[in-house]
Amino acid sequence: MMNDIMRTVFYPRKLAVIGVSESRDNMGKNIVQNLLDHHFQGEVFPVGPKGGNISGLKIYLSVMDIADEIDFAAIITPAVTVPELVGQCGKKGARAIYIATGGFREFKRENTNLEAEILSQARKYGVRLIGPNCIGVINSEIGLCLPFQPLPQLKIGPISILSQSGGVANSYLMHLFEENIGINKWVSMGNKLDLEETDFLPYLIEDPWTQVICIHSEGLNKGRKLLELAQSSSKPIILHKVNRFETTVQVADSHTAAIANDNRIIDAICLQGGIIRAKTIQNAVNYAKVFLLPKLTGNRLAVITRSGGHGVIAADFCAEYGFEMPPYEDDYLKRVQEFFRAKVIKTANPLDLGDLWNFESYRYILENALRQEQFDGMLFVFTDNLRLSHNILVDTATFLSELVKRYSKPIAFVLQGWKERVDRLKESVSFPVFSEIDEAAEALAISRDFCLKKGCNL
Repeated sequence: MMNDIMRTVFYPRKLAVIGVSESRDNMGKNIVQNLLDHHFQGEVFPVGPKGGNISGLKIYLSVMDIADEIDFAAIITPAVTVPELVGQCGKKGARAIYIATGGFREFKRENTNLEAEILSQARKYGVRLIGPNCIGVINSEIGLCLPFQPLPQLKIGPISILSQSGGVANSYLMHLFEENIGINKWVSMGNKLDLEETDFLPYLIEDPWTQVICIHSEGLNKGRKLLELAQSSSKPIILHKVNRFETTVQVADSHTAAIANDNRIIDAICLQGGIIRAKTIQNAVNYAKVFLLPKLTGNRLAVITRSGGHGVIAADFCAEYGFEMPPYEDDYLKRVQEFFRAKVIKTANPLDLGDLWNFESYRYILENALRQEQFDGMLFVFTDNLRLSHNILVDTATFLSELVKRYSKPIAFVLQGWKERVDRLKESVSFPVFSEIDEAAEALAISRDFCLKKGCNL
């Protein structure tokens, strides 16, 4: 039953958008335009009391005027109108409704009664609700794009997002687009009047298009169910749980009417369930990125840098996160020495390539380090202090992508240099790129610990 609801949410065929007008700043119009711009594969029925047309589509005066039945609806109208509209959508066959409208219990407690009316109408017709006070659903596979702000073209990616906050959901979206990773499915849940994290999770855990699941939450209502689902999942689940302190409770309450949770309980759920807890959006994105690489099945790293100083920094963080750095094979080190010009740098692990300017030789050095059996993965720090050709950086990332597939070992690639060039590379390649050594080392540790917890036959 719930799987049928989730398929309706993520793969609707007949979608009504209620609250649309021809006005330039109308947010319902933006939703319709997003669907058209992203080539939504279903039918769209704009609805608004003033009628008219938008991009060649008729704006129906009422959802009841639509000749066909609908299966999904988006409502963005004043809060007092929503209960009746939910009932109308139910009569027209809707299985699920996304309510963008705010101004419910997160605004003032007496509006709890309004939410109760909405829920009553939904239960009467067997409709499930997303929201209210949220910004929608995305499924990049079929061009489903329901936020009420214009969005750029979607890139289909392996990461799915569940977020209580619409603003935070947008931040995840922007981060993943900037990293050229893209998204698969994306839900802003808002007040979670009906559907919440543990309703979406079973579907995403089984979804063949979703490789990593990120959850942002201001308040978890079903901790035991979350634990059970996480324990059953072979996919990484990353939890960005905020509203962690007593001083933030009132802020969260006025935002999404969220309740606080005991931080120790959340930590215990994460520990028992193998959930990865993130404190920031960037943390969560870094953790998600590392799972786009092969899992780190052991604790032994080859570390290669273009500077001795960066090697020391890398060694520090490897030690902090409990990694071993076994020595390289002697024959390999002798061959590497032949590439050096001045031959004044001692070869060891970390391996300092500061004397090496022939970037073609990097292919030999990287591949023949990774293939050595004493290494489970690699931390590779590349410094772009000479403003190298962008093509050299792209070629390097492309070669690293080939290596991880060939040897089934992860390479955490750190590019340090001019920020605009680092950002440009991230936008140009699909291989994960880290900006800081500590972020890459921590991400590798996350992969290792997940593998130890869940097993590596994933």
